[in-house]
Amino acid sequence: MRSHTLARAVLRAAARGPASRALVRPALPTAAAAAATPASQWASAQAFSSSSRSLKKKAKKSLVVEEDFAAEEESDEFAIEDDDLFGSVADAGTSASATPAAAETSRVEMVKALEDYRTSLEWDVLDAGRFPSLSRFRALAGRMGTREELEQMLDIAKLYRDRVGSLGVECGRALAARAARIQLPELALNSFLDRYTYGLEYDMESLYLLQTALTKKLNRNDRAELLESAELPGAPTHETDLFGVVPSETAAAAAEGEEGKAEAISRKHELDMPLARAQISVIDRMTMLTTLAQTLRPNSGTYDALLLSHLPHAYITTFRLTSNRNAPTNPLLKNVFAQTDALISMLTSAAHDALTHPTQEAYLMGNETLVHARSVRLYHNLAAALSYVAMRGTDTAKRTHKDPVKTLYTYMDHLAPNQANTLIRKIEPLLQTYESKKPLANA
Repeated sequence: MRSHTLARAVLRAAARGPASRALVRPALPTAAAAAATPASQWASAQAFSSSSRSLKKKAKKSLVVEEDFAAEEESDEFAIEDDDLFGSVADAGTSASATPAAAETSRVEMVKALEDYRTSLEWDVLDAGRFPSLSRFRALAGRMGTREELEQMLDIAKLYRDRVGSLGVECGRALAARAARIQLPELALNSFLDRYTYGLEYDMESLYLLQTALTKKLNRNDRAELLESAELPGAPTHETDLFGVVPSETAAAAAEGEEGKAEAISRKHELDMPLARAQISVIDRMTMLTTLAQTLRPNSGTYDALLLSHLPHAYITTFRLTSNRNAPTNPLLKNVFAQTDALISMLTSAAHDALTHPTQEAYLMGNETLVHARSVRLYHNLAAALSYVAMRGTDTAKRTHKDPVKTLYTYMDHLAPNQANTLIRKIEPLLQTYESKKPLANA
């Protein structure tokens, strides 16, 4: 009865004209609800979903793992919740629904906010006992949208470290997450490598976010992006060339008849040398990041298996070591194969160590979305490694005391049993020529 009475009241009000209609209108959403991002709205909907937990898990099991992980949608893996700088949760600078004018306004506000924070680090302000808020720094870090803004944040971090002290782990994680999202993980990694200058501390979560972002950059295989990456600060250098040829920049100074040797060899073997070196530069950063993680695990004799698993995957997929049948005979890839063999051995040892110390993978846990995304990433890494082992046979197994097939499969089964089942179905046909006689069922 009450609903019918209300309906008749609405109709009568509408019939009386505009003046009366103003009295009966739907409630406007609150400011917080209006500013909520699509991701937060989705999370709210999930929290109050009527479907049972078992149905949600069943839906996850039915997901088909795509071979090209780079083609998957960007997950919320890089999202860091924090106080919003301008009073709302939505990022007007990066939102798909934001108008150009709104995006420009957001960027202008960001410039002003950066200047205000820099001003708060002036000596006269600090001498008065007014220290800038770290939560505000995290909010600023979460709003970065361009390389220029990221570089300004790093300058501010350097100033804060010099005049106040360390910014801590939470600020480092916020900056790493945003740098990964705007596809500039190299700059965040460089700040961690020189944390005594920038004051940005890191944890395993921060390093994993950057490792994933570097992997995605390799998978996109955008030539211009990769060449630009090689020019960013912190790029490692090598005394010898991994491909065993004289770089084109020094070829002109070589003896007569040697000029253009690198280009001639690369043309014959279909290898774009500038691009290949840029790709190696990204992988080298991934290697440094994996080594950096050891400062957080001082008593461990092996590297972190999750971080390390990205490295053989990077070499195998970037240079098509398993998909290109001419790769094993390519003289340019001789050292790449040797490097990958060594990494498979290291990964096997790290996986075995992780099985005996399972708490080391604590940063894999968290909300279900992250666990699923990271287990899929691990599946791709180990699928590439095991495909490589199947192709190389016992040559790779000789480098380690543990069977790489059994160890890596057991490791996958330990962390993500559903992905392990998918992994064995894909890899088992490739292992028919592998000489290990140990049945995987007993792994």
